[in-house]
Amino acid sequence: MKLELFQENDTIFEQFNDCIMIKTIKITRESVIRFTRFAFEQYAKKISSRQNWTPTTQDYRTMLREELEMSPYSFYFIAEYIPTGAILGTSRGAKWTKPDMFPCEKAPFFVSIPKLADKMQVDPNTFYHCSHISIDADLLSSVGYSRSTSIRIFQKLNLYSINLGIYLGGQLGIAELDKAVERHLSNKGFDWRAITPVRDYIGSTYVGYLDMRKNHISPKLAEVLYSVAIPASG
Repeated sequence: MKLELFQENDTIFEQFNDCIMIKTIKITRESVIRFTRFAFEQYAKKISSRQNWTPTTQDYRTMLREELEMSPYSFYFIAEYIPTGAILGTSRGAKWTKPDMFPCEKAPFFVSIPKLADKMQVDPNTFYHCSHISIDADLLSSVGYSRSTSIRIFQKLNLYSINLGIYLGGQLGIAELDKAVERHLSNKGFDWRAITPVRDYIGSTYVGYLDMRKNHISPKLAEVLYSVAIPASG
């Protein structure tokens, strides 16, 4: 299955009711800018509140530049509030195709994807960068949804993103994480393993990998991951 099928049109994956849907979005410069601004604003609100990180305009510009560079190799999920079209949540996967493509390959981490792929005995082109798993719980609350709904949508965005990466041939996920996110994901069976020390990058962050090969996925994760359906193209 080609990545382009999930880039050239919106593809609805799930509709919770008449008000909320999860979908991939058509890749345009404008849609990537809108997506990135939402994700950055959620990072700014949540990470700065639990860590000593003050977001700057330069931080946003760096994130946007990276997203625009990766967008030809990415898919973008959003949870959308249908009555207004507002974004409620996001997640993104990006397929590795060349050195220095992923943020973790640059300062302050300098991870070598080819070397890591050799160690893990996989093709480097089966690496997917996983990022921007964000939810605007305040906006959901303002339109009448509970915290449990926010958690459910967050989990769905994460599951769909990982599952689509696997569906498109991904074997290893890689991401910049902090301890709070790692704890939340590990409780759901996402066994992210650190490969770098903690560095100063959008707060206190380290790089971890998730083995997405079927025989390596934890039983807890497999139970929910393979129950998430991928829709037909179109």
